[in-house]
Amino acid sequence: MIKFLFARNKVISVAIDKHSFWLENDGNLFTYDNGIKIIEIPEKYKAIENGQPSLLVYQKPYLYLTDSRGFIFSAIKNDASIDILDFSRFRNSGINASQKPNFDQLHTLTQVNGENRRYVSLDFDSMTVTECFYPRESYDAFAGSRYYVSRQKVEGTLWGVIALEPSTGEEAWRFDDFLDVGIDNFGKEKIEEVDQIFGTANDFLWVKLRYGRIIGLDPLTGKCIKSITPTDVDITDFEQTGGEFDGPPWNSPIFLEEESRLVSLSYSRYAEIDLKAEKPVWICFDVKQEFDDKGLYAGGRKTSHQHYIYFSESMSGVLGVFDRSSKKIIWSEDLKSHNPEAGMVFEIKATDKHLYVQDNNQNLYVYEREN
Repeated sequence: MIKFLFARNKVISVAIDKHSFWLENDGNLFTYDNGIKIIEIPEKYKAIENGQPSLLVYQKPYLYLTDSRGFIFSAIKNDASIDILDFSRFRNSGINASQKPNFDQLHTLTQVNGENRRYVSLDFDSMTVTECFYPRESYDAFAGSRYYVSRQKVEGTLWGVIALEPSTGEEAWRFDDFLDVGIDNFGKEKIEEVDQIFGTANDFLWVKLRYGRIIGLDPLTGKCIKSITPTDVDITDFEQTGGEFDGPPWNSPIFLEEESRLVSLSYSRYAEIDLKAEKPVWICFDVKQEFDDKGLYAGGRKTSHQHYIYFSESMSGVLGVFDRSSKKIIWSEDLKSHNPEAGMVFEIKATDKHLYVQDNNQNLYVYEREN
């Protein structure tokens, strides 16, 4: 069961881990565990020119705060005594927050001169800055990969994958080995391209391609080693229920890095892929009757934590929880039951104990999970 705890108004940003933090419009920072606690931000930070603090991200053990232009002015270390690291002296160096930091250093890529991006590494121990210039798009660092990886235009208009050597910014490899998968309704060729880069699992970099194929790349060479096609499905559950199978929901899969698994939920089916399997396939389950009985569709935002998928309905404040083990909806409710002025669900985040839901009217709703 999930019970409602409290709501907050005018929340502009939320960061979640074992600890949760939220920043309100007036610049006050709060955290919640067994109770609400305010974290005092010195007035010199609140008085920064061009706006109040704007929460960046919590990445253990630091919570980063920026001003309205993205300048990172402090980091709060989450330990017994909260320690604010002051980055003010780097203000003129242009350290702007456009990428999430890693555990030990702040890594960020900032647009420079319209074409190049500046990579900045801020060492917390020595408080020194190093930088490189990379071309074109933003790059991400994935666990298990030595390169920075980006979804980027290749072969004219198609999106591919390009990896860069961090120390030099030189291209290490690219993936653009796309298949021609037929003709569309307008008589044009259907050529694959990269839709999404998930991350690394089971020693592969997993990528979703247009038209449904999911591939596992060697993170050192970019070579395609694994390939999961739209026809690689196990529909045993549909055969047992007699339900009509209309294809696995590959349009919006959720990547579970800790489980090396992809999961996806829609109105008629739940599906998952074990990326550790020798031959990974979509295993699909018929859940249409379950959603019909509850009057839900799961057409909005989704996230996953432990064995649950938290979902919302599109264009509304209705949300629910789907148990991946039982394939049942175990809870649902409408935010308007707590706030008649509630808007549509904008973001959902979950921890072991709590569920945090933010609507598009800057309201934050906090729930507690009970055994």
